[in-house]
Amino acid sequence: MANEAERQDQKEDLISLVDLVAEPGASGSASPAAAPTTHPSPEAAIATVDNLLATEDPQFAQAMQDLKAQGAAQAEAAEAVVIDSLDIAALEQEGGFKNRLYIFLFRLKSKIKPIAQRLKALAQLPKTAWPAIREGAVRGLATGKDYAKFILARVKEGFTSFKALPRKSKLLIVSAIVMGALSLFALKVTLQGKFLPTLEAKFLRSFGEVAEHAWSYAEAEPFEDFADPLYHPEHVVLVEKIVVNLRSLAESSNPMGLFELYFEASNHECAVEIKDRHIEVKDLVSRSLEQLTYDDLVTPQGKEKMKVVLRKNLNAFLTRGQVRRVFFKSVVLKP
Repeated sequence: MANEAERQDQKEDLISLVDLVAEPGASGSASPAAAPTTHPSPEAAIATVDNLLATEDPQFAQAMQDLKAQGAAQAEAAEAVVIDSLDIAALEQEGGFKNRLYIFLFRLKSKIKPIAQRLKALAQLPKTAWPAIREGAVRGLATGKDYAKFILARVKEGFTSFKALPRKSKLLIVSAIVMGALSLFALKVTLQGKFLPTLEAKFLRSFGEVAEHAWSYAEAEPFEDFADPLYHPEHVVLVEKIVVNLRSLAESSNPMGLFELYFEASNHECAVEIKDRHIEVKDLVSRSLEQLTYDDLVTPQGKEKMKVVLRKNLNAFLTRGQVRRVFFKSVVLKP
């Protein structure tokens, strides 16, 4: 019986929220008997409960406000996740204004989000980098001061030690420093070629080093031979019937040769000189051919060698020009 009485007392102490918010401005001291028959709107009831909780239990009211704010943040995050995880292909197939709006917002966010992240990182850069730069500058300045003090102290110690030395030691040190400086100066002058003869050749290695202009030509580009221009007149002189005894390699043989040659001169004056000095030219050619053997002249390579020998000897002999080429009119050889 006692337990039932206690339960009855507890029931009488309970207050219904409906009765509590029945009248605006109700407080925790209202009794159930004063509750009206009509009920307020839900918004007014919630506001009344919030005011009552803020008055009776502020800590609990603050906890409820925190939970409410956290719920709102979670709802916004869930909405953002929904937008980020949209199936664009499915929404495009479904169509509709709402789906098109979602697609537009998704694409707009995908473009703006990287830019916003970069701008945010750039905005945070001065806040994060400036302290490090300032700290590095301070440390560098402190280190530089320490090094400067260290070097200055060592220099002072050196001067103090130098002053304490005898006069002869001072003269020796100064002489060594001066001699070292002079040696370095002499080495520099020598390397520049102003003191001793250089190993560079003083002769002209290329006309391009002294020419006012230089041109380069491709290998496939047509050109004229400088020694044999096509548009110059040809000056050819015939030397007839030169009979010579060739050099013999055996005592029983007596090789001979008869030659008729054309000499192409480099200019008209040289051709006239060959014609005027016909006897001397013929004698020079004979003496040049006598140094060759039958075996030399019987081969094409030997005939080319004979042309080179004749041209070399004649160019050393003539005074008004040169022989550019030698041609055969007739060659008769006897072994």
